[in-house]
Amino acid sequence: MRDPLLDFRFLLTFLAWRYGSEEFDTQTVAKDLKTLLYGVIDDPKLEERLRPKLISNDLRRLYTMGFLRRRKVDRECVNKHGKRYNCGYKYMYRINNQGWKYLKILLKNAKSEDDLLQFLKKTMKEAIQEARIARLGFEKLMALELFENGRILDAKQILENVNEDIDRRFRGKGYRRFQTNRLLFEERVRCWMIIAELQRELVVLREELEAKERQLRELKRELKRCRKE
Repeated sequence: MRDPLLDFRFLLTFLAWRYGSEEFDTQTVAKDLKTLLYGVIDDPKLEERLRPKLISNDLRRLYTMGFLRRRKVDRECVNKHGKRYNCGYKYMYRINNQGWKYLKILLKNAKSEDDLLQFLKKTMKEAIQEARIARLGFEKLMALELFENGRILDAKQILENVNEDIDRRFRGKGYRRFQTNRLLFEERVRCWMIIAELQRELVVLREELEAKERQLRELKRELKRCRKE
């Protein structure tokens, strides 16, 4: 499944939400993305994807597409004695007019830059909330797998953590009287649990397909050698 951070639209949306009309550099964007997603998406591949070197390529792509402007500035480093020195240069980026126009076309609901920023904040907040619900679904799937493998105590601990997280969200008096919101929330967690299982099956099938394709290529090469002989 393609990672959303590889999509230039997602990254441009994040930059508008986080920095608005302010400048930003590669290190700042990489750090803020990690901070935003820390504890929400626990995936080593995602952390690898957020390395400054790769984020630099993403920003360069947005610049090449005409959505950002940039300027070159000196880059300061600090040695082990705490002394600062010039160690090359870096680019400071900012969303340009074309970038804002593209975002307005993309989102369509915003009539001004302030409206757009408010819409982006709401959109990112909803995305983060949904990612947290997805994490609960993944943890429930993990607990099920541990239970099936005989690790009952570990499975029980994970389920207790999930239930405690859900209880924290619905502790108010109104939630105790009316359970509908909680039931809907738990159903969304269950849906994400199913999605996680399907994604895992998709990865397995994709790996099996790649293995079959490699085997097919090898057989074709073998057939070609036999015909030559």
